[in-house]
Amino acid sequence: MPVGSTQVLIDVIVSLAVPALKVASITANIINLTCQTLANQVLVSGVILETIRQVALATDMVVVQVAALPFSAAVPVPGAVPGEACRVIRAEIEGITVQFVADQLIRQVVVFELEVETAGVLPLPTPQPFSPLFEARPPGTVVFR
Repeated sequence: MPVGSTQVLIDVIVSLAVPALKVASITANIINLTCQTLANQVLVSGVILETIRQVALATDMVVVQVAALPFSAAVPVPGAVPGEACRVIRAEIEGITVQFVADQLIRQVVVFELEVETAGVLPLPTPQPFSPLFEARPPGTVVFR
C-alpha cells in the first residue's frame, strides 16, 4: 500500500466575536476528512474546528467562540493510481501561532501533518481513541492536555 505524508501550513485571518484584549487559549481538532486519489498524489479536504477563548476588551470577561477553517492539500504518494481507495491515517496539528491584526481580528498560522495511504481495497479501520486536544497559548506557547 503506497503511503505518503506532508506538512500543511494555513495562514488565515479570523474575526473575533467581540474586541479582545488577548487570546487566552485555542483548542483545535481536524474533522470531516475526505480524500481522492490522483496519479502519484492524494487530495485531502477537511476542516480545522477551533474553540477560541478570548478576554473581552471592554469587560475583561472570557468569551468563547468557535471557528471553522476549511482546507485542502495535495499529499504526494508515489505509486498512487487514480480511482484507488484512500484514507487519512494521521492528521495531527503541530502548532498554532496567533497575532493580533486589530482588536477584533487575529492572524493564525496553523501547521499540521497529514499521512495517507492508498490501496485497491482498504480494510475497515480499527477504532482509535481520540487524540489529546491541542492547545496554543500566545505568544506561541504550546500545551497538550
